[in-house]
Amino acid sequence: MSINYREVGRVLSEIRKNGRAGLATAHSSAIAYLQCQMEAADGSEDLSFLYHRMADQHSLYRHTDEQEKTWSQIMALFPQDPLSWIGASGFYMFENPDPAKAVALAETGLRVAQDVGHFVINAASHLCRVAKQQGNHALMEKTIAYLVAYKRPLKSMDAAYECDFLKGLPDGAINELLVQ
Repeated sequence: MSINYREVGRVLSEIRKNGRAGLATAHSSAIAYLQCQMEAADGSEDLSFLYHRMADQHSLYRHTDEQEKTWSQIMALFPQDPLSWIGASGFYMFENPDPAKAVALAETGLRVAQDVGHFVINAASHLCRVAKQQGNHALMEKTIAYLVAYKRPLKSMDAAYECDFLKGLPDGAINELLVQ
């Protein structure tokens, strides 16, 4: 059975809306619903989607330990999915700060994206954000140089080119020729 992604989103939204008074119950209901959907999932794309939603639910309800376990599961189950590594990096960037781990996962995400030919721009942009947050302008410059030279294949799945990570950089932080 293929998962109806919109329906999953609708049900999770409904659980959240109806669970305002009892967040613990809402969290348990959302996780139970996702686990049932996982049993019915047809293929790794559906499972990946559902595991990512599970990580989102743990984040939403502030269950950091469960979220960390879920990201570990996602990376183990879907090592060739760049979004797994990008998402886990974001977790260690924002939710459970571990700067070294965030960089390492973001770099792995970019390597995986390059290997599979999808989400390269997304992964490189994320790596720039992680590097900026840590003040690692050398890594930022190296990644921006890569982005500038990157030729996106016609049929690759990816984000549009982004440059939000350039805002607020101190003058001279990176080579000006890269961002003109």
